[in-house]
Amino acid sequence: MWDMNLTGTIPPAVLGLPNLVGVTLGGNRLTGRIPDTVGDPRNLKGIGLEENELTGQVPSSLGKLRALEALGLHSNLLSGTLPSELGNCVKMRGLEVGNNRLNGTIPESYGDFVDLEWLSLAKNDLAGSLGPVCDIPGPIVSSDCEGPDPEVECDCCLFCCNDDQKSGCDFFLSSRFLLQDCFGKGYCDWQ
Repeated sequence: MWDMNLTGTIPPAVLGLPNLVGVTLGGNRLTGRIPDTVGDPRNLKGIGLEENELTGQVPSSLGKLRALEALGLHSNLLSGTLPSELGNCVKMRGLEVGNNRLNGTIPESYGDFVDLEWLSLAKNDLAGSLGPVCDIPGPIVSSDCEGPDPEVECDCCLFCCNDDQKSGCDFFLSSRFLLQDCFGKGYCDWQ
């Protein structure tokens, strides 16, 4: 349902379907909050809600999705802090929350994403250290770690951005890419 000019809010029942494995509703004009029922399905592997106009916080109920491997929430109007409960999703391979209005510190529990390949936190007002994430071997990480007074301390960031920078940090992986690799090419480890 990518780029279908969908409008309105996300009906809670859609993300609560019992056999739902993946959903991508990115590139639309969806508004409102991400439903709390998003944490109900235990077999949900991928969620793509990027490039909409979603508001509110990232629901802590996402932490119930122990099998979640890809989460694309970039380029919305999300605010508040990142939920530490998301660290419960230990199979996470791709997390895109860049280009929102998120603030606070990066939860240490994100260091539990042992299979992490891609993490985008740039273009937010997050602060603190990505130390636990940097202990994971190999992920590609972007955050606001550039400039004379960086917001984030990151020794492993491949892409360091700042609020004034116009180029180099305006790219994000689409959940279509993450989910296609995950579901289409079988790189996900959920057989």
